[in-house]
Amino acid sequence: NAEHAEHAIKMLNGSILGGAEITVSRMPLSADGTKLKVTGIPTGIEWQDLKDHFSQCGQVAFVKTDEQKGGGKGFFSPVRPMIPGSFLGGG
Repeated sequence: NAEHAEHAIKMLNGSILGGAEITVSRMPLSADGTKLKVTGIPTGIEWQDLKDHFSQCGQVAFVKTDEQKGGGKGFFSPVRPMIPGSFLGGG
């Protein structure tokens, strides 16, 4: 939901991925407020790397990177925030 997306923004905006600082913001056209835009992704980062990075704040529903440009931006949709002490498997 939108609260989970806000949690991801607060936790990961300005974080380091592949040696570069990324920017995480809400997608303006996301009707339910759950889709996020990630910019500043360095070249060579694959969708799995982005998913792994975002999994630290909860289960990831969807990740897409701009593969033609080799990085730059991605899209993320969280499912639920991580509860301290819990384990969320891949998927």
